[in-house]
Parts: sequence; structure tokens; C-alpha cells
Amino acid sequence: MNVSELVVYIAYLIPITLSILIVYSILVAKKSVLKYTIIGYLVTCLVFDLLGTLLGKLYANNLILIPFFGLIELIWFSATYYYLTQKKFCLYLAIPTFILFIYEMFTVDFNNVQNFQTYTRFVSTLSLITLALFYCYLLLKTNWKNYNFYLFLFNATLLVYASFSCLYYLPINLLINWSSEFKFWFWLLNITITLIFYILNTKVLCNLGKTKIHS
Repeated sequence: MNVSELVVYIAYLIPITLSILIVYSILVAKKSVLKYTIIGYLVTCLVFDLLGTLLGKLYANNLILIPFFGLIELIWFSATYYYLTQKKFCLYLAIPTFILFIYEMFTVDFNNVQNFQTYTRFVSTLSLITLALFYCYLLLKTNWKNYNFYLFLFNATLLVYASFSCLYYLPINLLINWSSEFKFWFWLLNITITLIFYILNTKVLCNLGKTKIHS
């Protein structure tokens, strides 16, 4: 089995894992705003994964989903951080991505695979990094008085996931059109990190319960 075949098989783990995590969140997470944001985010990921598979089989092109998912993912995490910190900065951070998303909807030819490039996903992941760093700033500002292990782990997990995604989607045109099989190792790494992020993110937020971090 070569790496391209391995990527295909492992990709099937994403909808399976997301389905299990959705059920887990419904059964385990305490009733709170966080519970609904967890479930909402996981359902969003599952819908986009299934829709991407469908469009790929029907049209051999699901690139238009990349900026859509980037924007929606950022909105979910902006709302989560706003709930945890009560800082409006977390909501305002989604504005640049939204503006770029609107611009690309009118300018990017998603059918032109050879010249395809979108920066909405890159900017959205960059904004996720900013959210994580902003929380670190709040911890330093309060001398770690609001430290919560699960929240810190959630923040660290998001920082790793967003940092890799930021680097992954910047050269997306190269990864799509590169003829070398080496690109599949990047795809495999992306799937692996994403799966780990889904699992850790769900576990941590379920443990957070109604905890809020104000500063």
C-alpha cells in the first residue's frame, strides 16, 4: 500500500470519529453554552467532510468548501473564546476573514484548479492563532490567577492545530497540483493532526463544563 492509498483509507476515519465525538458530547458534556458550541462545531465539520466527499465524486472539485469552512470554523471558535473571556476582540477578529471571504467569492475561479489559490482559510487559521495567543496574554495579564488546566490544554491544542493549518493552506495550490507523491505525506500529516485535534478539543471542552475565564 502506497501513501496515496493510505491517505484515502485514513480519510474515512474523519466522519467516523466526528460521529462518535458528537454522540460523546451529547452524552457527556454538561449543559452549557460550551456544550452547544462543541456539538455545533463537530456537526459543521462532519457536514463539510461529507459534502466535500460528495462534491469530489460528482464534480471532482470541492475547492469552494475551503473558504466556507475557514470562515465558519473561525466563527465557532470566536464565539467560544468570547464566552470564555467576555472580550469583544474575539468577535471582531472574524471581520478580516469575512471581508476576504466575500472578496474571493466574486474573484476566485474555483473551477480553475491549476491556478487556484485562496487566502481566506489561511487568514482564518491565522486568526485562530491570534485567539490562542490572546488568551495567553490574558493569563499573563492576570498573573495566571485564572489558570484552568483544561482551558489551557484546549488553548494549546488549538494553537498547534491552527499553526499547522496556517502553514498547510498557504501553499495550497502547490499541494493540489504537485505531481510528486510527496504531497500525500503532507495530506496524511494534516489528517492525523486534525483527528487528534477533534478528539482532544472535544474531551477538553467537555471537561470545562460551565467554567468561564474573565479578566
